[in-house]
Amino acid sequence: MERYKLFDPLLKVVQPLTYVDKEGQPIDSIYLQTPDGDVDLCDYLGQHPEIALLLAANHISFPDPGFLLRLHSHLIDPHGQRNLFVPVSHWYYNLRNNPLYYGMIELGKYVYGYHEQPIVQSYMVNEAVSEITGKEYPPSVAKSLLRQLITEVREWKETEYKTALVLPEGTRSKNRTMQKAEEGVRSFIKHWSPIVVLPCGITYVNDNGSRGPNLFQHPQCIVGDPFLIEDGRGYQVDDLMFKIAALLPEDMRGYYGS
Repeated sequence: MERYKLFDPLLKVVQPLTYVDKEGQPIDSIYLQTPDGDVDLCDYLGQHPEIALLLAANHISFPDPGFLLRLHSHLIDPHGQRNLFVPVSHWYYNLRNNPLYYGMIELGKYVYGYHEQPIVQSYMVNEAVSEITGKEYPPSVAKSLLRQLITEVREWKETEYKTALVLPEGTRSKNRTMQKAEEGVRSFIKHWSPIVVLPCGITYVNDNGSRGPNLFQHPQCIVGDPFLIEDGRGYQVDDLMFKIAALLPEDMRGYYGS
């Protein structure tokens, strides 16, 4: 699916995103280090359909998932052959609760063709409530949606050419610094391995503090080094988070600053 090309001219105006490496230099390819040398990630994944891909980044504002989608479409899967899996917020993915977020998810599904799976972020869980009240969820509902996520991830295990896009912190940072990751991302690494993981860092040249749409703010997606996990059963999410933090300025690393 290449519908994203129809929207590129508009996106380049409202959010002129640039992809850069760790040194801040623009990139047009991503390379994976293998025993046989560095290979183009796009070519590698095309030759190994059984190997999954996970893109992960820090989370500052609403458009962040879209930046990973644009990176995936431009530098990894330009012909739209891969199957995309994107966790979304159960509360925000509701037209009544948040029309902007709901509209962005629906538009993204049309443009990029991904499968969305609703989840509950941990900060919304309140043991004192017995039903969903505003942004507060009883633990039973949160656990049920987490089980659904894990079930979906397992069912996708045999799917070829699969990619997951995740923001492991689960919610936007209030002060642009990184927060402790939630554990849901581990399901993808555990059940989909062997899997290539691509850490990314997101910054905004003009305004790193806004949690809103951040239009016209010249975001940057700092692309780290992809790495292959052969067996993800014992992988620790914090190892990935430290790799993301290393891509960001020191004052943005927050929980992962040491």
